[in-house]
Amino acid sequence: MRPTCIVTVSVVLISALTTEAAEPAQENRTASEQPSLIRYLNDLQGVYVSDEQPNGKTRVIIHRKDRGGAPEVHFVNGKRMVVRGSRSLYGLLIGEVELEAGKPLEVYSGVFNLDPKEDDKKFLAAFRASGTKPFRVEVAEIPRQTGTLLKTLSRFEPHTVSKESRLYVEILSLLGKSIHAELLRAYLGRDNFAGWALRRIGEDAQESVAGIWKKLDETDRWKLMKLEESVPKTAAVSQAVTSLESDSKEIRSWAIHWLGAQKASEGRRPLLARLHAEKSSLRWEIVRALSEIGGEDVVDALIRLLAPDSWAAKGQDLVHPPAPTPYWWPDGRVSVIVALGKLKAKRSASALLKVLREKGEGKGYLGVFIIPLLGMQRFGTDHRNRASRERLG
Repeated sequence: MRPTCIVTVSVVLISALTTEAAEPAQENRTASEQPSLIRYLNDLQGVYVSDEQPNGKTRVIIHRKDRGGAPEVHFVNGKRMVVRGSRSLYGLLIGEVELEAGKPLEVYSGVFNLDPKEDDKKFLAAFRASGTKPFRVEVAEIPRQTGTLLKTLSRFEPHTVSKESRLYVEILSLLGKSIHAELLRAYLGRDNFAGWALRRIGEDAQESVAGIWKKLDETDRWKLMKLEESVPKTAAVSQAVTSLESDSKEIRSWAIHWLGAQKASEGRRPLLARLHAEKSSLRWEIVRALSEIGGEDVVDALIRLLAPDSWAAKGQDLVHPPAPTPYWWPDGRVSVIVALGKLKAKRSASALLKVLREKGEGKGYLGVFIIPLLGMQRFGTDHRNRASRERLG
């Protein structure tokens, strides 16, 4: 039976593999003496071991320079590694193998002129006949090795992307749940590369996030919510709704945008309540968020904002556009009309007609926005594109 302490084995890093590689096979051998090993992969850059997997095996990640040619064969502690996947962009091979606790890893990796279906003993014999020695790797503790990878990444500019930095991030994302807590601490401490790794991990990090969620303040929770899938949905929705009442305008803005982007129906009532309570430019962001969520009560609220004496018509807290001032400024009902169009709210037709006639018959106030919308409501399509659609059949 396999020792249970193997679960504690999480990360293995080779810092100087070239010192382990034996001299390549001599080139002056005769054909009959030539071993079956065509090329020993002495270009390995590192070998990493993750948590134990549900099937009782351990994920092994081999990093070597990306090489084409014949199929490669990899042995870890005398057992052939079953390759489950690869990251060709980074030169990573991902496989599984059963490991014994406390035993150093011995890694053979090469290209052969043998049929890959041959018995494993023949491959191992070919390795030994070639005069090569395995890479020997001592299993190291998780914090030191994860810290080493993060320290390596700290050499790169935080907002730059390179193949090398992507490689280290990819390795971090593959090492298993036992390093998630450390990645979270690093990310909350402003390590952008740890955040990048957490984004790659996605939903698998939710358990670790849930474990620290209650201990975090509002700002740190929102920092984690920027990782999207890393935060459980129920916790994220609850935080967004709560943050609508935050004293911080920036956090209220995050909450409004998040609820709209997620089309979170749980945010409909709180946003409607905040639509009139908000006394800043964020009220216009609420209009946009509600147009993403939708609902009959949202349509009703937007129709009321079409009234000539509403705060929308007065343009309260509306930010002046950078372009030349439009003729309707500061009337902010344009945003409301666009929102109603997005919701395909046919019930808004009569209210839109009132706005259209507001400046007098034949004036067509805000007609450039209202008339196409009325056409969509009447014919089910935008009249501006109707002719072209008919031509296309």
